Amino acid sequence: MNTISCDLRQGLLSELECPVCTEYMLPPIVFCTNGHNICPSCKPKVNQCPTCRQPFVKIRNVALEKIARQIEYPCTYSKYGCTKKVTLDMKNKHEKVCSYNVYGCPLRKVPAVNCSWGGNLQDLKKHLTNSHKEWTYEYKGKFMTGLVDIKPARRYCYIIFAYGEIFYRYFSVKNGTLYGVLQYIGPRENSAKYRYKMIFDNKDDMGSISICHVTQSFVDSMDDIRETGKCLKLHFDVVKNFVNMKNNLKFQMEISKNELN
Repeated sequence: MNTISCDLRQGLLSELECPVCTEYMLPPIVFCTNGHNICPSCKPKVNQCPTCRQPFVKIRNVALEKIARQIEYPCTYSKYGCTKKVTLDMKNKHEKVCSYNVYGCPLRKVPAVNCSWGGNLQDLKKHLTNSHKEWTYEYKGKFMTGLVDIKPARRYCYIIFAYGEIFYRYFSVKNGTLYGVLQYIGPRENSAKYRYKMIFDNKDDMGSISICHVTQSFVDSMDDIRETGKCLKLHFDVVKNFVNMKNNLKFQMEISKNELN
């Protein structure tokens, strides 16, 4: 019986493969006059059925859609080792948190690095340690850090390992304002589990600035983060009060678990 069920499932999955992209078709599923199906993503890209060259009809394949909602699908990242099988309703949710999700090197946008590596989250730390050790820091309590030779046209990127997780620290100056953020690399919903604190101290007049924020997801663009204000934001004229004789900006940083999560 188990063999029959397995064969039936494989047969249904085969019927659900789109003839264009070969991915599994998700509702709404449409078909041509000869009954050949196509996924909603590929339908706008073709003028006729890729199987028989007949036109598509403006009718959804409701029967196949019902089957699609009941059957268990392999995870998209099964080719990277995930063995999880989930229904359509749970597929997107699982794949967002799947540990076999494919990540690009977070330093790929840095002109000096321009790394093309790609792989799952489990291998990312090994890649960063082996290939970009000079860009990484292992977090141990409060630590002093900084930005070297700070200028309006520069960007500053760094990788921090803390609590068994990977974080991306990013600073840039835009329109006369210094922006800084700590981003969490991993499932988006886990980013709210951590927070970071920065303390800028001017020893000449004993003045200081302390800023604390929840970490943001690495998938969020810096433009979106700036717009929401969930990041460090200091006018560059204020920043100049905290640089040393070598034009370096030093500050204390601390990463902690968010007690609200």
